[in-house]
Amino acid sequence: MERPDQRNVQNDAQGRLPQDLSSIGLIINSIVHSFNNAIGLIRGYADLSLRATDPESRIYPYLKNIINGTDAMKELSEKMRVFGQQAKKDLQLMKIHPIVEEAVNAFTRSLAPPVQIRQDIDAHCGEILADADQIRQAVINLCDNAHHATRDNGSEIKVSLKEVDVDASFAGTHKDLKEGRYQKLTVRDTGSGIDPGILSRIFEPFFTTKNEEGHSGLGLTVVQAIVKNHKGVISAESKLGDGTRFDIFFPVEN
Repeated sequence: MERPDQRNVQNDAQGRLPQDLSSIGLIINSIVHSFNNAIGLIRGYADLSLRATDPESRIYPYLKNIINGTDAMKELSEKMRVFGQQAKKDLQLMKIHPIVEEAVNAFTRSLAPPVQIRQDIDAHCGEILADADQIRQAVINLCDNAHHATRDNGSEIKVSLKEVDVDASFAGTHKDLKEGRYQKLTVRDTGSGIDPGILSRIFEPFFTTKNEEGHSGLGLTVVQAIVKNHKGVISAESKLGDGTRFDIFFPVEN
């Protein structure tokens, strides 16, 4: 029985995404192109002004804030670009376990100090239809989400990948999941968990509970779009005080 503080959210939020991602891809990419031009202009002049300004000057920190702000805008622009291009990618047969491992290692090295993420990656996983860049982006986004949930209390993050057989009974508990063989990617943290009142909204574009600068609210939306492009299923389960778990099921080609 579902408890009040624990809910399982599958692809309910997928209904909020456009059915034809390619139809909005051109629009998003056009916006991103203009956005990047404006960001580059602002950043360029801010850099020049900063170099010509005495660090002790009253306006020096303001210029630094402008530069930091343009960096955050650039990150948002990149996420929008990825989101807009999901349906355009041609998937190829490949083994994703080295991509997952590489993405986790790259993420841990990008933080100061580096975080420890436990890995349980089955190197015997076979090939699936996938895009390496998208798989890498999905893993990094999920790790980033877990990191923000655990960084204040030193909780654990674990990433695993294995092949599983889904039967009718299990498929019935996950919306859009069908019987068959899958590669199951799991990112789990033992952090603070997600309030059940907002768990159903976590895949919504621009929805975020992070108040720090640079968080666009597109990280999980991008992950969901990537999963959908791979004809997979994503589910999220969370309990306050006990952490959050994301499971992605990538279908294995026969």
